[in-house]
Amino acid sequence: MRERAVVTLAVLVCLWPALASAISAPRLVADFATVVSSRAGSEPSEFVRVGSFVLFTARPDDHARRLFRSDGTAAGTIELANGCGPLDTGGFELRFTTASLAYYAVNCAGGGEALWASDGTPAGTRVLLAPGSYYTPGSQISVERRIEEEGGTFFLQGGWYDRPLELWRTDGTAAGTARVAVVSTSDSVRAGLHRRAANDLLMLVEETSRELVVWHSDGTSDGTVAVRSLAFPDQNASLRSFTGIADGIAFTVSLSEPSRVELWYSDGTAAGTALGAVLPIGVTDEPVAHAGSIYFTAAVGWTEWVWRGDGTEATTRPIVPLGSRDARTASFEFFDGWLYFVACADDDPPDASKAPASTPTQHNLTRQHNELCPVSKDHQRLVGFHQRELSLIHI
Repeated sequence: MRERAVVTLAVLVCLWPALASAISAPRLVADFATVVSSRAGSEPSEFVRVGSFVLFTARPDDHARRLFRSDGTAAGTIELANGCGPLDTGGFELRFTTASLAYYAVNCAGGGEALWASDGTPAGTRVLLAPGSYYTPGSQISVERRIEEEGGTFFLQGGWYDRPLELWRTDGTAAGTARVAVVSTSDSVRAGLHRRAANDLLMLVEETSRELVVWHSDGTSDGTVAVRSLAFPDQNASLRSFTGIADGIAFTVSLSEPSRVELWYSDGTAAGTALGAVLPIGVTDEPVAHAGSIYFTAAVGWTEWVWRGDGTEATTRPIVPLGSRDARTASFEFFDGWLYFVACADDDPPDASKAPASTPTQHNLTRQHNELCPVSKDHQRLVGFHQRELSLIHI
């Protein structure tokens, strides 16, 4: 294992000059800052790839943001749409993308949001919902803002003030954009959306500070139903995280009396929505999903551990102690049966020693002093855990 790691690093070091030399020098494709303004340039942003084009928004003047596309050439870099009047403020703002379309909210001078879609061509850039018919969702509890299906895309809108939270579906055309169901009429809700299989969606809605509702949808109005309400009476409950897994969803809730964090699982049924573990209040990171399991960090007593959960209370358990080190799930990466992440500590780590192969153990692959440690900047190590039988190696 040591020889393999050293060889891999050596190959990467040897290849770096060749990789760097293969990168072409930057060149100016198009200059949009043609109007003198108090700003430096046209503020291009929100670059996304759709098909063979890169779409982005920019402000060539002091007014609304417009939609552009580029194929990397001057001739192929064009404005797709303005969306607003000549002197309006506002303009295009990216909402989500699929493999073939980018979706934008367009608000001109506060006149109400519209929903647009573009495939990177002028003919394929169109209005799906007229101004005042689309409402950007409030604070969502998952990074997934849309669920792509064959022939369509599901998305949420509304969920704040007097706008109900709704599940919508679109095929990228105005005629094919329609509401599936009203999910909540509360004035301030957060929601998460997860696709388990074709026409098999799970949603978690934070209705109030004392109630969460699990929903299941088959993509139809009649088939979108609330399956389980989780009430936390006399508690100050706050939804901390939402993670999609192979069999459903996992989510954490912080509670006040007594102070704790509860990890829940749901397969989209009332019976299959159950408590997975009670964790200490210090759990702050969102669990990371991989191969049907979730991974996160939490303390056991005074020791920090990496945990693994497989969907039930019995299979949610600490697997590897971190000791005084600290890790963040944002650095978790999975490769070839191993979990790699960055761990940090205020003092030097103890020397490694052998451990039985059946005991989950830690592999210190490299150590370096830099600014990547989220808590302590003194020591940082890249470490790996095998998901089954683990042995201990120190490099």
